[in-house]
Amino acid sequence: MFVRPSLRLDNVLSSTAGLSLVLALFCCPALAEETQDSQASDRLGNPYIPELKIGFLLHDVGRSFEDSNTLSINLELIWSDLEYWSFDSKFVEVLLNPVPMIGGTINTAGGVNTLYAGIAWPWEYDIGIVVTNSFGVSLNDGRAERDTFACPPTVQCPLSGNRDYVPVDEPVLGSNVLFRYGLDIGYQIDETHTISAYFSHISNAGLAEENNGINFVGIRYGVDLGYLFN
Repeated sequence: MFVRPSLRLDNVLSSTAGLSLVLALFCCPALAEETQDSQASDRLGNPYIPELKIGFLLHDVGRSFEDSNTLSINLELIWSDLEYWSFDSKFVEVLLNPVPMIGGTINTAGGVNTLYAGIAWPWEYDIGIVVTNSFGVSLNDGRAERDTFACPPTVQCPLSGNRDYVPVDEPVLGSNVLFRYGLDIGYQIDETHTISAYFSHISNAGLAEENNGINFVGIRYGVDLGYLFN
């Protein structure tokens, strides 16, 4: 019989996502203030044409389900050059200029596929490091709930009506619409290309009884289409 893991990585990561956002987005404000002027001239592309991210990710990393630790392909479009308002403070400028993004993951082993959208906060440093936090919603084609079956009269099962859950070897997500958090830490090779380490997590944040969640970890390559086609 399937037993849910005792270590609830989804709940741990959901509770720490806010802390990660603060640490990664707002760390080293003094450095960011000093480099604001030099960064303004670095992004020469068309801000209305997005950056394309292509990723190779470990799917459901750290779990022992059938499709855990398999390969997922990630495609994402992010309008990282958009800027609505300018401020003297880099902290305020990044906070009040979130940029749109949309993407998805395709699992190569027949596991859960996702489509997501949200907003992101890219923070650039003149040393070439770009830290991007993102938050939004994610659609998935995974299992939302577990089926049940009737137990024999001689067996006492835990669910009402003397029923029990059908064992499954896949995450039970609680919903096909989930919250999504992402963290991308990259290096800008030149005006057009970046490479980055990437983490994302999808779950229902404990709003449903079932909340296995899924974690993605991997590497991504980015190309600024706005710069190429400017």
